[in-house]
Amino acid sequence: MLDADADSSVIGVAFFPARRGLPRGVCGEGAFGRTTVAVVCSGGGIRSATVTKGHAMSEQPAPYDMYTAATFDEAGIPVLLIGDSASNDVFGNKTSLPVTVDQLLPLVRAVSGAARQALAIADLPFGSYEASAEQCFHTAVRFMKEAGAHAVKPEGGEEMVPEHVGAEITRSVAVPTVGIGARNGCDAQVLVWQDMAGPRTGQLPRFVKRYADVHGVLREAAQNFAADVAKGTFPAPEHTF
Repeated sequence: MLDADADSSVIGVAFFPARRGLPRGVCGEGAFGRTTVAVVCSGGGIRSATVTKGHAMSEQPAPYDMYTAATFDEAGIPVLLIGDSASNDVFGNKTSLPVTVDQLLPLVRAVSGAARQALAIADLPFGSYEASAEQCFHTAVRFMKEAGAHAVKPEGGEEMVPEHVGAEITRSVAVPTVGIGARNGCDAQVLVWQDMAGPRTGQLPRFVKRYADVHGVLREAAQNFAADVAKGTFPAPEHTF
């Protein structure tokens, strides 16, 4: 059994499928509720994450590459959500609409391969599950077999809702809820990591809190590298075979 149970430091959990109208067992039917969620893994084992009210999960720790995933995993983030926001943040599209299953699969594979403790959850992007339960099943199978996703979630549209709406939905449903721009009435919180840590520049949505300036750090590193090369101080003898 694979176990990713977290203690009081848990940051939350993403939506797990097994939703109304979808086949039982697709994407991980488990012990839904607001405490422990068990998810059937692609390898046949079980991973679980504990949902704690008032804490935060992130699509931030929704990395799209192995090194970022490993960093968030090391930081103790219990759930890594590889979202359809990769459409904007990786592929440069203006919206999440164009991203495809084939584009997301390699990203999910990189994250799931780097995660040692965290659950790696993949978005089912627009157009990949709505036609029928069978379509949802086959898309979920691809993410679990080809990319090693531990669970998937159908991408929906309840974002940036008023606080009382998020709180009422959370009270009304048995599955955990994750908010983005819905305040803290939800079971957990999600942020795109490029927004949270700062690779993205310019105006940010109101619900984003910036925790780091990765853009500034990378820019300074690039400038220092270029300067060292121009001055001939890199490569130095210790960098040469």
